[in-house]
Amino acid sequence: MRLLSAGSLLFCSTALSAAPIVNGNRINWPVDGWHQVQAVPGYESICTVGSSCVVEPGNYVVINHVSGTRTDVLVESNDPVVPSTATINSGNYKEIISTVLQVFTGIPEYTDDLYALPNFIEFDDDTAPGVHYCRSAGSYTIDNYNTTRGNGHGFVFDECLVNASLMEGSLTSYDFLGSEIVEGDSFSESSASRYGPYLTYSVSGSTSRAQGQWSAQALDYFSHAFAQIENGDYSWSRVVSSGGAFSTAIEGTFSYQEVYTHNGTDTSAEAVDMFIQLSPTETSELQGDYDYLDATPFKNVFPDQGTIEITAKDGSRLLMNAATGDMSTVSVSLENDDVSFSTLENWADWSSELRTNVVGATR
Repeated sequence: MRLLSAGSLLFCSTALSAAPIVNGNRINWPVDGWHQVQAVPGYESICTVGSSCVVEPGNYVVINHVSGTRTDVLVESNDPVVPSTATINSGNYKEIISTVLQVFTGIPEYTDDLYALPNFIEFDDDTAPGVHYCRSAGSYTIDNYNTTRGNGHGFVFDECLVNASLMEGSLTSYDFLGSEIVEGDSFSESSASRYGPYLTYSVSGSTSRAQGQWSAQALDYFSHAFAQIENGDYSWSRVVSSGGAFSTAIEGTFSYQEVYTHNGTDTSAEAVDMFIQLSPTETSELQGDYDYLDATPFKNVFPDQGTIEITAKDGSRLLMNAATGDMSTVSVSLENDDVSFSTLENWADWSSELRTNVVGATR
């Protein structure tokens, strides 16, 4: 094994270009593969997320779990770090950010499939067509059909009220030549909350999915989800149209004991004005000359404004600020007692957490 230190940067060669390197108190490694940093001699896991790890002075081993390569590194820098005795510290903050972003964007507890039918409707091929009365007020009409356009179900909602949800408009869902097709005619669903009614879903136009891709025809689609965790609440929303506009947002607060399960301590998070928004022109440049509603082309588009604050019961605190002037980066500051640490990170380290599949498409 080769022992690398900060001085090794002076002797970097082609053979070592893929090896971990040390810059100050930061260990950097190539972004490909799954890497883990362990402390020596106890082999405690320090970092498992991202493309770098900030550590205290000492000996470490960097493991590439894809290739099986293990590299010993020596960190001698005394740059400030938040010690590992804090819940949120210099070694684990990337993992904590990753888990919190997963909560905000609904991964993996929630799915991102294109909303087609209200979840209170249960039907199969034997469900009788005609008028059905909604649980609280209003009605909806079902039309089952088998035509040259495929087998499908049509729904027309007339002030249909179920619990706190009010539905209006029409929806059609059917299969045709192996494709799933969803059409909406000014369909909307609104829900009541302590702040008053708010729009949860709306569909207008048509979209079809074949081989994992959604293609839109004059589609305007809006989805807003809201949930509660312990004594907090948070929400995220997605807006997409076949004209090219796209946006996604996360907001709200939550407190949850198991968000970061390493030690089971209480963790809370709050997101303010954190969102990604693209104009039709920007979307067209990313997607090309087609109407596929696939989130994958947005994998390198990140928030350029807004903050996320994460705090732990022991008082350790993390603040993310997306307003760095560079869409690809985010500033991260850690505080615990009299110790503070600040760094500039790449959003790409959390691209999978931020990439919400706006209509459930994969490429």
